[in-house]
Amino acid sequence: MVHFHTRGPRDLIVAAIMVSLLALLASCGGDSDPTAPTNHQPAIPSLGTGGPADGATDVALGTVLSWSCTDADDDPLTFTVHFGESADPPVVSTGQSETSYAPTLVNGTTYYWKIVASDDVTKSTSSPVWSFTTVAAVTESVTVPDTPTGPAAG
Repeated sequence: MVHFHTRGPRDLIVAAIMVSLLALLASCGGDSDPTAPTNHQPAIPSLGTGGPADGATDVALGTVLSWSCTDADDDPLTFTVHFGESADPPVVSTGQSETSYAPTLVNGTTYYWKIVASDDVTKSTSSPVWSFTTVAAVTESVTVPDTPTGPAAG
C-alpha cells in the first residue's frame, strides 16, 4: 500500500494526479486502442428488386442480376460477383461498386451466383449461392400437309 504524506492542498492535488496516471497506465494493456471505433462487417447481400428471384425459371435472356447491401459503419462497399453454371460459381467481376451485373445468358441453362461485399477496412460478407434457369429455346415445327388424293378440282 502506498502512503502519501501531504503538507497542504497542493500536495493532495499532485498525489491525486499521480494516482490517476498510475491507474491509467495500468489499464493500458495490449495493443488494442479502447477508444478506436469498432468496424463491423457489411450486411449479408440480398437479392435486389430487379431479380432474378432465387430458383426462378423461364428467366429472360436479357435479365440483369441485382442485389442490395448495407454497412453499419457506412463504409464504402465493393462487390465481387461469382457467376456460372457450377454450384460453386467462379469470380467474373471484382471491385465493382455497382449493385448489378449483366451476364451473357443462354437458353435453357441453370446459372448459379453469389455476391461478396467488402468494406474499405478489410471486412467482407458473402451471400448464399442463388440460382435461376433461363427460358428454354423456342423450337418451331412446321407441319407439311398430306398430299391430297382424289380428282383435282378445277
